[in-house]
Amino acid sequence: MANQGYALLTAGFADDAENIANRALALGNPHKNVHSLISAITEQKEEQNKEWVKLQEKAFERQKIIRRYTEQYYLGNPNSLKGDWLVGNTYPTTIVIDKEIIKASWVEPAGALGGISFTAELVGKVSGSTFKGKLTRKRNEISQNNFLGLGGNNEHSCIGYISENGNEIKLASSKLKYNFSLCLSKTKT
Repeated sequence: MANQGYALLTAGFADDAENIANRALALGNPHKNVHSLISAITEQKEEQNKEWVKLQEKAFERQKIIRRYTEQYYLGNPNSLKGDWLVGNTYPTTIVIDKEIIKASWVEPAGALGGISFTAELVGKVSGSTFKGKLTRKRNEISQNNFLGLGGNNEHSCIGYISENGNEIKLASSKLKYNFSLCLSKTKT
C-alpha cells in the first residue's frame, strides 16, 4: 500500500495517496514506509500551500497592475507620458509620442561585463496614458568572448501606464509568466 501511495503522490494525487496511507494505518501494524509516506504527503502539501500563497500574491499584484492600466487607458492623457524621465532612477531618456506611437531610448552599462553597454529602446502604441509595446536591449559592443557577440540581448513585450500622481511610468510584462517590470521617474525641472 505504501508503494501504491508513493506512486499516486509522485503522479500528483496527494489526496488518494493519503487515503491509502490512512487505510494502511487502520489495518494495524503498518509497515514503516507508510509513516514515511504520510510525512512525504505532509511535506508536499506544505510546499503546495507555499506555492499557492505565492501564486495568489502574484495574481493580486497583477490584478492591481491591470486595474491601474485600464483606468489610465480610458481616463488618461497621452501628453502626461511625454518628456524627460529617469529609467530606474539612473538612466536619462526622453519620451516622444508621434501619431500614437511612443518612443524612448537610453544607454545603460552592462555592469560586470566591464566597458560593455546596452542600448534600450521602448516602442509602443499609446492609448490614454498607457501603451503596449516592446522593450529591447541590444548590446553595443561585439566581444570575442561571447558566441556571436549577442550575449545579453533581449526583448520584452510590455504594457505601461502613468502612476496616479503622474511622476512615474510603470512597465510590466504583458505575458503573465514573466516577472519583468521597470519604473521610469519624472525628472525634476
